[in-house]
Amino acid sequence: MDKTQIFHAEVDSDGILVGGGLVLIDENYKAAINDSLPAIQGKSFKLIENNQPDVSENQTLDYTGWSQKPDGSISANWEVTTISSSELVNILVRHPREMLLASSDWTQAADSPLSTEEKANWVTYRAELRDLTANVGTITSKSDITWPTPPGVVTAEIPS
Repeated sequence: MDKTQIFHAEVDSDGILVGGGLVLIDENYKAAINDSLPAIQGKSFKLIENNQPDVSENQTLDYTGWSQKPDGSISANWEVTTISSSELVNILVRHPREMLLASSDWTQAADSPLSTEEKANWVTYRAELRDLTANVGTITSKSDITWPTPPGVVTAEIPS
């Protein structure tokens, strides 16, 4: 379920959610009503409130189903998990860094076409990449990371 999806759930004559009852996505619900399909005749439905919360870069969101609240409304249930700073370092720093190091391995090969000075600049850049996890500190988003710029590049493009 995402923010744009709309569902309707079957309820009994008292407006109570029917366990194992029909749940229809909005388009199917409207088509069933318009076509007077026998499968829904005599049944009542309530809109399931899609109350999906906003999350930040250091959070994940899991849909866990829906439930009926004491006021009779039916709403989606969501579980928000906050990712720790150390996990974010793994996700946002370590993996992209490993790709950048691997893609610059050629600069250190004996048969590299680089001059001694250019090769030394790449050694420095690669050391900055390796030191990044120790120097990044606490992070909550990609914007908290200052990536070193590769030699000869005006702005660095970091893989996502």
